[in-house]
Amino acid sequence: MAVKQKTNHYIRFKWDFHEDYYFEFKIVKQELTGDVSLIVTDYADADDYVGTVELWNLQVRKLKNAIGCAKKL
Repeated sequence: MAVKQKTNHYIRFKWDFHEDYYFEFKIVKQELTGDVSLIVTDYADADDYVGTVELWNLQVRKLKNAIGCAKKL
């Protein structure tokens, strides 16, 4: 469930299983270069950390592929 958002800036979703845990997508544009970054924030237990990082890396790669994003040199 989306619990907080600001159009064209970020959206935060709350996990159903833990009231204090959420994940968030934030879009940041660098004024000087015009580069745009997607910042993903997620909370994971220490034993789930590696798996969570791998999951988000895979999802971001799929997103970049789907939108035709140029690969970083």
